[in-house]
Amino acid sequence: MNKILVSMALGGAALCSSALAADPMDIGLVEEVTVVSRTIPAINFRKPGTAGTHLDWTPSSLVSDVRGELDVDAKQGYVQVHATAWNLPPAATFGDEYMTYVMWAITPEGRPTNLGELLVDDKDKRARLEVTSELQSFGMIVTAEPHFAVTMPSDVVIMEATPRASTDGKIEAVEAKFELLKRGHYAFHGMSRTDLDAPSAPFYVIQARNARRLAADVQASTHAADSFAKGQALLVQAEGDGKAGERLAMAKQAAQTFEDARLTAEEKLRADRMAAAEASAETERLRANMAQEQVVDAEADAEAARRAAMESDRARMEAEAGRMKAEQEKLALRESLRQQFLTLFETRESSRGLILSMSNVLFDFNRDTLRPEAREKLARLAGIVIATPDLRLEVEGHADAIGSDEYNQALSVRRAESVRSFLVGNSVDAATIVARGFGESQPIADNGTEGGRQQNRRVEIVVSGGVIGVASQQP
Repeated sequence: MNKILVSMALGGAALCSSALAADPMDIGLVEEVTVVSRTIPAINFRKPGTAGTHLDWTPSSLVSDVRGELDVDAKQGYVQVHATAWNLPPAATFGDEYMTYVMWAITPEGRPTNLGELLVDDKDKRARLEVTSELQSFGMIVTAEPHFAVTMPSDVVIMEATPRASTDGKIEAVEAKFELLKRGHYAFHGMSRTDLDAPSAPFYVIQARNARRLAADVQASTHAADSFAKGQALLVQAEGDGKAGERLAMAKQAAQTFEDARLTAEEKLRADRMAAAEASAETERLRANMAQEQVVDAEADAEAARRAAMESDRARMEAEAGRMKAEQEKLALRESLRQQFLTLFETRESSRGLILSMSNVLFDFNRDTLRPEAREKLARLAGIVIATPDLRLEVEGHADAIGSDEYNQALSVRRAESVRSFLVGNSVDAATIVARGFGESQPIADNGTEGGRQQNRRVEIVVSGGVIGVASQQP
C-alpha cells in the first residue's frame, strides 16, 4: 500500500477536556518546526462506492488504551466524517500547555487542514466530531493542542486513521512531507496553567486565554497590534455575564483572532531576523574586503599578473601551433584519400563531401548484379575505408528515364543496396554505410540521347566524415 510521508515526532504532550467543534481551516506560516518522517495512508473518498465506508483509529504509543472509529460518507461535492474515540485522557496528561484535541486531514501533497476539535463527553468519556470537508483524498490524525484554533499540528500525535480490509476508496500512491510544531513550542514562559484557570471560567474561555498567551509570547501585541487588540476585546466579552451561547461564540472568535495575530507576529519576527542576519553578513563581507585590500601587495600582484600573461601567451601559441599542425595533417590525409579515390572512380568535390561516381558499366543492363571489374574497384575502396577511421558512405542509385517510374526507382534501390552489401561483405562497418535509390528523379544529362541516358544510369558514393571536413548527413 502506498503511503504519505508525514513529518512528526511521536511523543509530546496535550491538554484535553470537553472541547468545541471548529470550522475547518488551512495551515499558515509558523516558526520553529521539526520535520520527522512518518507514514499514514491516504484514501480517495470521492471514488464511487465510498459512501458509508469505515476506518479505525489506531492509537500512538502515548495512549495505547484509546480506541475509536470513523464513518465517512462521500456526498455530492463534499465528504462527511463522523469520528468517535473512547478512553481519551485529559490533554493535560501530556503537558500543561495542551488543552484539547484536534483532528487533521492530511492531503497527499502533505498539507494539513484543521477539521475541528474532537469533543469529549464528561459522562461516558467518549469523544465525538462530525465535520464535512471539500477535500477528496486525505488521511487523518489527532493531535494534542493548546486550543482548537491552531493552524499547524503539534508533534503530540494521539492516533491516526487506519483503513480496514473492508474500507472502500482508493489508497493513494503518494509520498509527502509536512511540518509539525516540535515539543516546547507551546510551553509556558513566565506564567502557568493556574494563571489561565483563574479567575474561574468555562473551558472554552480558558482556551482563548491560552491562545492569547501564545500570541503574547511572540510579541503579537506589538507586531500584530490590531488583531491582538480585537482578540482581547472579544475575550473580555466572553468572560462577561452574557448568554452562554454568545460567550461561546465570542471565545471561539477570540481564539481564532489570537491565532491569526500569532502567525502574523511570527512572520514579522522571522522577517526581522532574516533582515538582521543579512545586514550582519553584509557588514562582515565589507570588513573582510577591507582587510583583504590592506594586505594586498600591489607590486606582487602586478608581477603575478605579468607572469600569468606570459604563461597564457605561451600556452596560446603552443595550442595554435598544435591546431595548425593537426589541420595540415588532416588536409594531407584528405588529399591522399582523394588521389586514391581518383584511381578508382571519377571524383568531384561537393558541399556534402567527396562524390565518387560509378557509371552503368558496373552492372549488366537492367540488372543489379555487380560486374567483376566493379567488384575489383569496390574491394580496393573497401580497403581504403577500413584503413581510414571516421569515414561515412552514402550509396545513391540513379536510373535513366526508360521504363516506368516505379521500375526505375526499384532498380536504383537494388543497385545501391548491391554496392552497400558488397562493401559490408568486405569488412566495412555496416553502421557507416547507408543506401538510397532516387530512380530517374536526379538526372545529370539529357535523357533524350543514349549518351545522356548512360550518364544518368549511375551509382554515386558520397564520402563524408571528420577527415573529409564535412559532417556526415546520414539520418
